[in-house]
Amino acid sequence: MAKRSSSDSDTAARQRSPNYPSVGLPDAISRATRLYEGVGTAGASPDSAAKLIGYSKNHGTARMTMSALKKFGLVEERNGRVVPAKLTVDLANFPPTHPRHGAALRTAALSPTIYRDVYTRYRPHGVLPPDDVLGPELVADSGFLPDKVEGFLADFRGSLVHAGLLRGNTLADAEQAPHGAAPELAAFDASAPPVPKKGDVVRWTESSEEEDDDEADEQEGVVQGLSEDGVWAFVEGYGDGVPVADLTVVAPEPDEEAQADDDRPAGPAPHNPFAGRKSPTRTEACALAEGDAVLTRPDDLSRESLEELQAWLDLVMKKLRRLSEAAE
Repeated sequence: MAKRSSSDSDTAARQRSPNYPSVGLPDAISRATRLYEGVGTAGASPDSAAKLIGYSKNHGTARMTMSALKKFGLVEERNGRVVPAKLTVDLANFPPTHPRHGAALRTAALSPTIYRDVYTRYRPHGVLPPDDVLGPELVADSGFLPDKVEGFLADFRGSLVHAGLLRGNTLADAEQAPHGAAPELAAFDASAPPVPKKGDVVRWTESSEEEDDDEADEQEGVVQGLSEDGVWAFVEGYGDGVPVADLTVVAPEPDEEAQADDDRPAGPAPHNPFAGRKSPTRTEACALAEGDAVLTRPDDLSRESLEELQAWLDLVMKKLRRLSEAAE
């Protein structure tokens, strides 16, 4: 039998899936926002940045997560410091309904090379195949290891859904940037209509079922919820779901009375006596074999609050021990 060369063994040992973010977009945005809220655009050293995004120190898991934030274009390294990127600044400062927030979401979602490649491959078909079809294709065509595909697909789908690029299995349209470059904010349609959510008033046109009747009735109602795949909306007063693609979100009527100058109190606004009283928060994290345990606490705690916190932690530990013993 032929002896396997050491170079063959080294090649097999080095085989790995394509380089993809270790966390999905929602988690990455949450951590990048915490960094921005902690240090602004000045950035922080890698060790301090690791703590600001939720880790006790700059260990391997923290570095993997920071790498994911870089892949999404949410942070950059400048002069040895980790700095929140423009996408994070936009996401932190503009509300979800603002076009720049949506554009930043879509840009971040398609910034990782493998995310953009998979999206680009299936966008012409308009749909993303189900996981039992897409998984084997990624193993065969993109070099994924079989045991890594499931985790990648969960994060990939969740990221596209969070950015409004995937609804059910339907891929939304987004123009592509030049080859080899990350998508630019202006490359996306920032005027895309908002996706309806629970509580929104929506309007749609319902065609008559009469054969000779070409009339169409305009309907309006309040969204009570969405189907799991996001394709159907359940509207108050209607027994069947309504296709989300047919719905238009109705903007609320402005409150004219609230806007009237006569209703505004005269004189300058008084100073808010509660301003500045909110204590800044800090994050404590403990690296465990199963993952990090994270505690967010106010920066300054009174003696009474410390005693209350100790009592609560004791109760938490009792509960965790009870659950651990029951699982054995």
